[in-house]
Amino acid sequence: MLELFEPPNKDPIVVNQQKWSYKGKVLKRYETMYGCVPMERSVYQGGRGGVTLAPLDLRTGIVGSATPKFAKTLAWKYSQMPAPAVKEDFATNHQRTLSNSYIKHLSDRVGALIEDQNDIEYDLPLLPEPVETIAIGLDGTCMLLCEHGWREAMCGTLSLYSANGDRLHTIYTASSPEYGKRNCSAPPHKSGIF
Repeated sequence: MLELFEPPNKDPIVVNQQKWSYKGKVLKRYETMYGCVPMERSVYQGGRGGVTLAPLDLRTGIVGSATPKFAKTLAWKYSQMPAPAVKEDFATNHQRTLSNSYIKHLSDRVGALIEDQNDIEYDLPLLPEPVETIAIGLDGTCMLLCEHGWREAMCGTLSLYSANGDRLHTIYTASSPEYGKRNCSAPPHKSGIF
């Protein structure tokens, strides 16, 4: 099974159009939902030295030293509660002892990966006229959510207009604010929900 992720021999490999040479096996400790798992894996280094690369880490989606499942679970929990509560949750429910700094660091890495993958491209339809003006709109509206009461949802538009002011196309987007975060301009309601 391991050979699916490890090159079968010690030949150089090419990653991102760069040649990497075999440097040997190096022990790494992988954080999983079930504990820390030590494993020796092949590492490679570029011709100029410096950083090493492990095909096992690349092909399995390792985030720092964490498996994808562990990283996703930890980041989700941290998005819902503060680091000390995440630490307590992992200790109680997963028998894992983590530090507050590790929780924050791994969550930051997951966030950076998500940002890198969020380069969303929107295919515009064929427009009958050239775009002369772009208008950006932002608004909020309250929505009654079954279990959570009233919440403000943020709505945005990006509208394209012709030279005579005719609207050619509009892109709509919306999202609800995060619980417990202070990135909304509205003051908290009595319930503490934004």
